[in-house]
Amino acid sequence: MESTKKNKKREVPKEVAASAKVSVRKKKVVSVAKKVDKCGCRHCCVFGFLVKVVITIALLLTAFLLFMEVFSPDPKPEVKRQSLEDIQQPVIEEDDEDLETYAMFDDVYPAVVSIVAADEADEFERQHFYMTKQSHNPSTGFFISSDGYIVTTKQVIDDADEEYIVILDDDVHTHSRVAVEKIFIDPNPDKDIVILKIDMTDMPFMDLEEDCSAYYIGQTVFAMGHSAVGTTNTLSEGIVSAYGRSTSFTNPSGETEAVNDLVQLDMALSADYSGGPVVCQNGKIFGLIVAPTGGQESGYVVSAYYIKSDLDQVLSTGSIAKKDSFSIGIIYRTIDGEDQEKLGIPYNYGAAIFNSGEYAGGRVIPGSPADKAGIKEGDIILEWDGQKITTETPLSKVSENYSAGETVRVKIYRDGEEIEIMLTLGKGI
Repeated sequence: MESTKKNKKREVPKEVAASAKVSVRKKKVVSVAKKVDKCGCRHCCVFGFLVKVVITIALLLTAFLLFMEVFSPDPKPEVKRQSLEDIQQPVIEEDDEDLETYAMFDDVYPAVVSIVAADEADEFERQHFYMTKQSHNPSTGFFISSDGYIVTTKQVIDDADEEYIVILDDDVHTHSRVAVEKIFIDPNPDKDIVILKIDMTDMPFMDLEEDCSAYYIGQTVFAMGHSAVGTTNTLSEGIVSAYGRSTSFTNPSGETEAVNDLVQLDMALSADYSGGPVVCQNGKIFGLIVAPTGGQESGYVVSAYYIKSDLDQVLSTGSIAKKDSFSIGIIYRTIDGEDQEKLGIPYNYGAAIFNSGEYAGGRVIPGSPADKAGIKEGDIILEWDGQKITTETPLSKVSENYSAGETVRVKIYRDGEEIEIMLTLGKGI
């Protein structure tokens, strides 16, 4: 009797189907191998063996691929990689609070240059731009006119007879070298300013006519210079912490020079920054960086006012005049109300000759007019011929109209008492 029941079609699992395929192929291999074995000769036996090996490997590879197809996990999603250009370019949103700083830096940095002695240019550029080791001679300057005038410091250049190279690294001139044609060194020992001239036009520059040097304590400023390790321009942020300061530095000839009437910043600036610009938040020029020798606790700045004065002289007379200078022989710090609280003294003004703690660096130079007059380390000079010495009227300003050989009455605070000393000014260097 025929059955009226219909067999239901069942789905065969993938694993079983794969096994069945392998089994069928195996039977075919055995069949081929049997045919080869019927001959019985040595050559046929070897050939048969090789055929078995090849077919066995093929079957194993097929089985492995089928297994991977059944049991392998879903493929990983494609990862979109950033291009090098995408990685290097900063992404700044419209509401980014650093947008103004970035825009300011982008505007200012083309005016900043490297300066190096001509015979050291190859080594300097190789290390400074392409290596990650100490650069040969860290040196910075910046354009102060579109027709090729550059300002830097005596820490970078102290010999007008040497040959120097300016290395440009803006958007137009990438690592371009230009020879310095003229060098104007401020002959006044207390002004750390050098002006250079190169044969270039239409250069980006810092406009001295629109400076922001009417500074105040707490004002935010930005310093720009060259790092000593494998990069070009760097940016540091800080505030104005004091003015009427003085410091000393060692020039390339190894001589120590004192600089007066400086603005002090609360940022650590190494010698690499010397000669670079300090700008305000709006990008206007504030002054020229003078890094102190042997210390990085504070940065010092020559006001843009003095740079403009020297540039005006160069443009009008072709030189920078030396004043009828004199020497006192002290390194001092002008104190204010904050210093008064720290020191516990009855005055919020004066030129302090201190050399300890945060006031370290002040001194009386042996054999100087100050030393001969009896001025000592630890003294505070309160008045100069009856004029108070304050942050608004520092010693460098109240004494600027005096000449060598004149005798001045100075009031000094020493050991809790006020005393007066007659000081005969010495001949300037």
